[in-house]
Amino acid sequence: MTLCLEGDLDLDSISRFRDRAFTAIGERPGVLLLDLSRVPFVDTAGLAALVTVARVARMVSVGVGVIPAPHLRRVLHLTGLTRLLPITDASVLDGPADAEKKT
Repeated sequence: MTLCLEGDLDLDSISRFRDRAFTAIGERPGVLLLDLSRVPFVDTAGLAALVTVARVARMVSVGVGVIPAPHLRRVLHLTGLTRLLPITDASVLDGPADAEKKT
């Protein structure tokens, strides 16, 4: 399942993101892909929300991957968060027809 986000992931938007992500996790997909390719800005609250979502997903055996915008890819590498949030190539979105996109 793919959860597509657009706009900033910051203190003002994290509660909506968490709600959507937790709903998706509740559906127990094998893997939840967070498509952040259209997210221009992520603050520390947004990074913390990504960590929370990844940890909750792991507790219920749901894998998590991110498709980051280029600037976010760098942040994830610099902070070491790629260990918790593996980076996935955007080409996976062109994959199986059963991948559901949430917008």
